[in-house]
Amino acid sequence: MTLEKTPPLPPPSLRSLTEDALPFLGIGIMLLGSLLVTINDGLIKQALTSAATPEVLFFRGAFALVFFVLYGALTRNFRNFVPRNLLNAVWLSALAVLSLFLFTYALGLVPLATAIVLAYLS
Repeated sequence: MTLEKTPPLPPPSLRSLTEDALPFLGIGIMLLGSLLVTINDGLIKQALTSAATPEVLFFRGAFALVFFVLYGALTRNFRNFVPRNLLNAVWLSALAVLSLFLFTYALGLVPLATAIVLAYLS
């Protein structure tokens, strides 16, 4: 039985540092995104104690819309917001709104930790 030898890696000084750092950058961005989603869910759970689900979703969407409009104005490119296939965009939007509504409604019924675990399982 012969074992194939893998060629040795070049020394780190010869490899591109950006190429080596990309996986770590991706992991960092994913962790930051997960943290921000968890903070958002906690804030929504807190808001649900004093407001109805549709009201919370409306203001969440209104604040998100501000950033989309700001992005479009800064890049002067609103074409990124126009869907190529309108029917698919309508279905996707309807399912996303339903999913968001159900998740937000569930946040008011179950503990935050349970809701986050269930959301990450899906």
